Amino acid sequence: MFRVRLATKEYCVALPPNGDATARYVKQYLVDNDEDLQVSPTQLRLMVKGKILADGDIVDASQTVAAPALVHILPSQHEIEAMHAREAEAKRIHDISHNAEWDDMAVAMGGERVQQVHTAIHQLRTALLATASAPQTVATMQTLLANILSHPSDAKYKSFRKDNPRIARTIGSVAAAHDFLQSVGFEQGTSASAVFLCSPPHLTPLVDSMLSRCDALDIAAT
Repeated sequence: MFRVRLATKEYCVALPPNGDATARYVKQYLVDNDEDLQVSPTQLRLMVKGKILADGDIVDASQTVAAPALVHILPSQHEIEAMHAREAEAKRIHDISHNAEWDDMAVAMGGERVQQVHTAIHQLRTALLATASAPQTVATMQTLLANILSHPSDAKYKSFRKDNPRIARTIGSVAAAHDFLQSVGFEQGTSASAVFLCSPPHLTPLVDSMLSRCDALDIAAT
């Protein structure tokens, strides 16, 4: 007899008197002789002394004298597909929740600028997800916006130079960051390296919203 244990139940599989018995034979025997085992033989994994046997591997009773072989039930193809579907749905909901955060920031602008800011925000997020320097880019933009919010009447915080080392390193190569800054009020100055803020009244709600949400976004911690 070839001893097999499945969960808490032990089976004694009668091996054929003539010819070799295989792991496939043992699996089929279990399915045929246990009405409670509502699975396909292909879902069973047979292990002898810690080794997983392929269907064509030969088994003999001496292998299970000291301890029974172990059988584990693998998920069916339907169960695997259902699991993948659940994972995909969870990811979709996760992505939607992040997009909703960015949508809220766009709506904060209100009026005719909503669509412009909405587009810029989504393009920025997409660009940052593919950028290794995303945390540094977000940090620089947070600093720029926080300074304006904290010092609304201080002219020095309403402009910056594109050739500033930190700006060049963290924002310079991210075109979507420039588009976003322009959408909330920054405009190109008269010189090639200067950018200045031209419409601070429209910026305040979005600055406050962005600063309160950036730390919660994946891109800020990637």
